[in-house]
Amino acid sequence: MTLEEAIEYTLSCGKGASILSKLFSASKKPLATDVDVARNALLPEEDVLFSISTLTKVGSTGGSIVGLLTITDRRILVCRGESSQSICIEMPIDTIESMSVEDYDLFVELHIIGRRDSFTFSENSKFIELAKKTLDTLIYNQSQKVASAETQPSSNETDTIQALKSYKELLDAGVITQEEFEKKKAQLLGI
Repeated sequence: MTLEEAIEYTLSCGKGASILSKLFSASKKPLATDVDVARNALLPEEDVLFSISTLTKVGSTGGSIVGLLTITDRRILVCRGESSQSICIEMPIDTIESMSVEDYDLFVELHIIGRRDSFTFSENSKFIELAKKTLDTLIYNQSQKVASAETQPSSNETDTIQALKSYKELLDAGVITQEEFEKKKAQLLGI
């Protein structure tokens, strides 16, 4: 999704039937300057999945930023656009170490702990549920990619296996000696 589509999607997920719910969702519309900073921070092929204007506590700065919190397929961005200074802090998805949710009477907090930073944002439960589900899915998909990459042999390993099979066929056909085969095998395996 584009940033604008993700903002609309996120806001639509938080809308309820009551007038208070509609007013709350309307107050979540981000400032144009925050959207501009986030848009400029996005990579060309980055897919935006969630985006909302919110107050985010950022561990590395020791403070809070009122701006656009955006979750993409690669990272979390917290962006604030001001005339004097723009800020955009990121946390790559693959650096997330843990997440926890705290439920208070009027709002819910999502704590995201990364290797180098932490983000905490407070929202109504619908937005927090959507953000956590999005992040859980991204983390799961990433762990599956890593597991798949670890179980598949690399192209070098495949080339080595093919070469060994070829030399074994030559040995079996009597084209090379056992000694020549062992020498080539040691060379290919780095023994």
